[in-house]
Amino acid sequence: MKNKVLLSLVFIILLSFCKEDENNITEPSNTAPQIQKISAFQDTVKIEGKTLVLGIARDVTVRKQAGEALRESERKLTTLMSNLPGLFVLGTMNSADRSTAILDLAVRRRFAFVDLWPDIEVVDHQGLRLATEAFGRLLDIFAQYAPDDALVLVPGHAYFLAVSERELANRLKYELFPLILEYLQEGRLASCESELRAYLANIVFQFHFVSGIRISVH
Repeated sequence: MKNKVLLSLVFIILLSFCKEDENNITEPSNTAPQIQKISAFQDTVKIEGKTLVLGIARDVTVRKQAGEALRESERKLTTLMSNLPGLFVLGTMNSADRSTAILDLAVRRRFAFVDLWPDIEVVDHQGLRLATEAFGRLLDIFAQYAPDDALVLVPGHAYFLAVSERELANRLKYELFPLILEYLQEGRLASCESELRAYLANIVFQFHFVSGIRISVH
C-alpha cells in the first residue's frame, strides 16, 4: 500500500511537470525528443524486484507548435476582420463542378447565394471582335440545342476576356477547349455534340485565316 501511494505521488508530480512543460514549448532537440505527454495505466508491474507504473511517453512538440501556429493565424485573421468595418466577403463557386456538391450543402446554410449568368456585354466591352463573336455563337448553341438541365454548363465570359488576340487564342486553347471536350467526353452535352465540335473547328479556322494565329483542338 505504501509503495502504491508513493508511486501515485511520483506520477502526479511527473504529470505536473509535463503539463508545465507544455506551456513552454521550445524547438525539439536534435539528440533526444521532448516528452510532452504521458499516458499511464492503473496497474503496476514488478521487474527485477522493482515496482513500476506502466505508461507511454509521446513527443507532441511538433503537434503543439502546429496548434499554436494555427491559433496565432486565427488571431491575426480575427484582428484583421474586426478592424475592417463594412467588409464583404464574396466567394464564387462553379455550379457545374460536381465535386462541390457536398460543400454546397454545408455553405448554403451560412451564406446568401446569387446566380450570376454569363454576360456578353462584358466581353463586348473589351473591344475584341473575335471574342464577342466566339462567345455569342457559344451562347446560341446552348440556347438552341442544350437541355435545360445542361444550361449550368455554359462557360462564363471570363474565358473570353483578354487584352489581345494572342492572349485570347491561348485562353481558348488551354482553358475553353479542354472544358468543352471534357463535357463531351463525359456525355454531359450529347444533345449538341456535333454543334460544339463544329464550333471548335470554326474557332480554329477563324484564328488561323483571319488573325494568322495557329491553335488546335486536342
